[in-house]
Amino acid sequence: MHFEPIEEKWNTYSFSDGTVIRYRLVLTRVTAQKGAAGGPYEMSFQQICQVEAPPSDRGQPKPPPPGAIGAEKYEVRPTETIEEWNSYRLRMTDQILKVKYVASAFYRFKESFDQFGEPVYAVSGSPVVTPQQRTGKLLTT
Repeated sequence: MHFEPIEEKWNTYSFSDGTVIRYRLVLTRVTAQKGAAGGPYEMSFQQICQVEAPPSDRGQPKPPPPGAIGAEKYEVRPTETIEEWNSYRLRMTDQILKVKYVASAFYRFKESFDQFGEPVYAVSGSPVVTPQQRTGKLLTT
């Protein structure tokens, strides 16, 4: 189904060492079950992660092994979490989909740094989707 983004925001996770992870979940595809234009839907997403660490936590680029198999990592917990809703409008039905990524765990890879020297993290979580129906001019959930 064709859709258009209304609003796509970044989630922000701040850590006690001064590192900030900005994370965005972008809807890339919506498919309705045959004969069910109003849902349920199958959706796919693209995940974007940006890390900004203090200079003391940066290093020479060294990615974790492919698939991170055998890479040593440890769990870290944010001191502040801001998770925002994204909004998309389905063109065919004018329905609004609200989507939010909810993170459940953060892992920092030991001695691994991206091409900019920022430490490498893995973020675990899942999307939450709330379809909203238009009734006249009011939106209801």
